[in-house]
Amino acid sequence: MNLFDGLQRAAQNVVTNAMGYDALWTPSTGGETLTARVLFNKPTQKENVSDDDYLAIRPRMEYFSGDFPGLLDSVRDNNNEMVIISDISYVAFRGEMKFDGKTIIIYLEQQQ
Repeated sequence: MNLFDGLQRAAQNVVTNAMGYDALWTPSTGGETLTARVLFNKPTQKENVSDDDYLAIRPRMEYFSGDFPGLLDSVRDNNNEMVIISDISYVAFRGEMKFDGKTIIIYLEQQQ
């Protein structure tokens, strides 16, 4: 690990611990429930950028690679993965890795 990796992890931990939410995920394939602290964004209105920015109004969580091992791959394989944040259930429907290769964003749909 280089100096930047350690600084990145430390900075993300400070932000996540201060502003994050506890999230729970039980893999759809079975296994124990995993808990991690995530950054959570639940926009209340659409930005007036363009009609192409539809995902910008969707709830999403961001976490460091390794916090939910297998979640990104499962979402990319079109499995129905349920995540609970603040006692609200969400289905994960899309996932991507940021350019740094260590930060994962999962787009969520609230369950009614």
